Order: sequence, then structure tokens, then C-alpha cells
Amino acid sequence: MRGLRLIVGTSSLAIMAMTAGQAAAQVDEAGADEIRRGVENYITQYLVTGPESEVTLQGDVEVTAEGDHYAVTLPTFIFGLQGPQLVVDPILATLTPTADDLIDVTWTMPSRYEVGAGGQTMATMSIDAQTAEGTFAPAFETFTDLNFVLERIELRPTQEEGAATVDTFSMVMDTEEVAPDRFDADFDVVLAGLDVDPGQQDGVLSLDEIGLAGSISHLDMREYTMFGQQLNQLMSAADMENPRGPDPMVFGDIAALLRETPNLFSDMDLTYRLHGLNFRDGQEGAQLGSASAGMYVTGLDQPAGTIGFHADMNELAIQPTPPFNNILPQEVRAEVMLVDLPNEQLLNLLIDFLEQTSEMGPDMAGTMFMVGLQQAVMQSGASLEVPEIYVDLGVSEINFTGTVSPTASSPLGVVADATLTVSNMAGLIGELQAMGPMGQDVVQGLTVLQTMGEVSQTGEGQSLHSYHFQATDAGQVLLNGNDMGPMMGQLMQ
Repeated sequence: MRGLRLIVGTSSLAIMAMTAGQAAAQVDEAGADEIRRGVENYITQYLVTGPESEVTLQGDVEVTAEGDHYAVTLPTFIFGLQGPQLVVDPILATLTPTADDLIDVTWTMPSRYEVGAGGQTMATMSIDAQTAEGTFAPAFETFTDLNFVLERIELRPTQEEGAATVDTFSMVMDTEEVAPDRFDADFDVVLAGLDVDPGQQDGVLSLDEIGLAGSISHLDMREYTMFGQQLNQLMSAADMENPRGPDPMVFGDIAALLRETPNLFSDMDLTYRLHGLNFRDGQEGAQLGSASAGMYVTGLDQPAGTIGFHADMNELAIQPTPPFNNILPQEVRAEVMLVDLPNEQLLNLLIDFLEQTSEMGPDMAGTMFMVGLQQAVMQSGASLEVPEIYVDLGVSEINFTGTVSPTASSPLGVVADATLTVSNMAGLIGELQAMGPMGQDVVQGLTVLQTMGEVSQTGEGQSLHSYHFQATDAGQVLLNGNDMGPMMGQLMQ
């Protein structure tokens, strides 16, 4: 799918290039010249300049003023200087300035592409339908909304049988201004209906959907734009690709930039997701109903914030049937949070780390950062919370919740409270025993754990072993109210 990635990347770069020249509300030839210069400068700076550039152009940028809009034609892009080359024919666009200093943008990608080498076509790619439109804010150098959809994409080699097809690829973004220069934004990137047909070869790969979605709240777009510009300048000047490493002074410069930058946003989340994966290669294969993983940050505009991580998965199958098939996870859910984190202290620690890195190197700076981090967390009342870890093994279900809070008053350095439940532990042990030597170590541990739990029944009548763990302020470790100190002492001898 490298070809698809290049097409999407080309589209993104092209639209950024076309909007690099800020169009005035009045459409005229002077505005067309400004846009043309901006596009040419952007292409020169970001696409065709540098020792690692693999992009060449055929033709010139064309911009004309037509009534209430500008018509833009980008030249042909050729990706690849050695080996296979991808040719992207001219991209057409209209840029329509609005009365509120925005630019409505529509563009059209070529519907057919060729990958070739030595004058021979190796593969073709086609797009049956597309929608490409958005609103660009020159003051912030970004889109405030975007709707980019490619439909019925096909990649087909010319020398071999088979093909790869995609029903749709889409990038959608929406923003809402909730205060002056402050925006809430949501985005979703989705590839749906992937099907790889290997032709005469034995195998199959299909995927209902894979996507990335996220949101950000109360983003200060003006400050974010300024921060991005200054950071890019620092990174460019630092020669980050130098094999000997960047100039150490850049870390001090980034620290100074962070000190001057106000809070940029309050909340943010990001989630990867997958649905309907099916892979087969001869007798081997795997299927997955769905899976997701993500993280979120909240309360960055408050004295204390939260960072969370979550993941889930269900309907996993493997061929040929593995020895552990009867305990193959059918559903997994997990969420872990760090709550009440001291935002200002942590930011200052990061800034100090960057400054010290430029002065004494990353190793010493990292050591000082970890010491400071431990002190900040200890003094802040922050805690690690596990709202849920759930695993359905078919024969057994496992649930875990808990909280761990650092404290200087306890000899253990923490207080903790957690609960673990395991249903049908006897059945789980039996399945592990049937696996032979592979599961014996786990069997031994579960057999010991089985004797220590409080036993009740689930609503379905299965046995339920419960374990309530506590680490107290006095330094005791309790299991279901029983002091585990003597046992732990014996184990440590």
C-alpha cells in the first residue's frame, strides 16, 4: 500500500503548498502572483530540496484569477530517483477567499497512477471517485475543516495476477471556535474495505476497517501556530539528521521556547482502531473481530491533570488450532490512569531537563529528572488508578481494579487498594494442565493462588475466587484482611 500512502501524502503536501500563498479577499492577478510564489517556495523548500529528496517536477505552477476564485494547477510530481517511480499527474484546485479571511479549497487528484522503472509500467492504481474540500485559515496556517475521501481504489501489478483494493479512504476534520482563537477539533482517518487478492498464490488478507480518531479541546490556535513555527526553525537549524547528533544548544533553545509558551490546550485524546481482520496463508491464519488502543490527557489548563491509556480486543482466532485455543482471549478491556498530576511542576521538570541536557548531557540530566519526578509525584498526591482490566478466556473471566498512591508517610512508600477476581479457576487450571509442560509454571502459581482466595459463586453458578490487596499507611500488606508480612518475610529469606 506504499502507493496509496504516497498519493495521500502528495495530496496533503499539495494543499499545504497551494495555501502557502495567502489569498486576499479580492481576487486579482496580484493575488494570483502571490499564491504562485508561495506555492513555488513551499515546493522548493519542502519537496525538492535536500540530499534525501526523491521528488522531481515536470512543468510549472499555474495560478489564474477567475471571478471569485483562483484556479491552481500543480505540476507533475515524480517520486523516486532510483528504482521504481510513481508519477502523479497535475493536481487541480480552486481557492476561494471568503469575507472572514478564510479560504475555501477544493481540489481534484488524478484518477490513474503508474509505478514504473526503466520505461516499463510495473503497477497501476486507479481511483473511481473522490471528494476533496476544506476551509483553510491563513492566519493559523491550517485547515479548520476538511473532507477528503477517495473511493474504490485499486492497485494492480501489470506482470502478475492479483490486486489490492480499498473501498474508501477518508480524512475528516471539524473544528469549532469556542472562544477567541480557541478551538475544539475532532478528526477521523479511516481506511475501509481492504482486500488483497494474491491471484494464483495461496493466501488472503482482508480488513473491514482501520482508523485513527482524535480530538483536542480549547486549543489556542494562534499560540499553537507561533509555537510550531519557532519549533520548526529551531529543529531546522539544529541539523537533527546529523549522525553525530544535533547541536546540544538546541535543547536549551527548546526549553526557552517552552517557558515562553502559554498553555496550548486543555484536553486531548487519540485512539487507533481495527475491525474485521482476516489473514490466511495456506494452513496458517488469524482473525480478529476488533481491537483498539489509545490515550488521553485531561485538565492541562488546571493545576492537576490526568493521563490515561486504554485498549480492547475481541474475537481472536488462530489457525491451525494452537494448544492454548481453549483459553485464547475472546475479549480484553483495559484502562490505566495517572491522576492528579502536578501540571506546572512536571512542565518545569521537562524544561529543566532540556536545559541540563544542553549543559551536562542527557545521562546526568535524565538522572536529575527522575529524582525530581519522584519528589513531585510524592508531594502532589498523584496516584495510579486501574479502573478496569478484564480478560475473558472462555473457560474463565478475570477482573482487576485498583489504586496505588505514593506517600512519604508509609514505610512502603505507597498505599494501595486493589481487587482481583477469577471465575472457574479450577477449569482454568485444568486447561493449562492439558497443555503439558507449556503451562506447568502457570499451573503452579495458580494452584497456590487458588488456596488464598475467598470463594463465592458467580450468577451462572461458577466458583469465584476474590483477592483484596491492601498496602496500608502503616506499612502492612493485607490480603483479604490477613497480614501477609510473615509470609513475605519467609519468601525473601
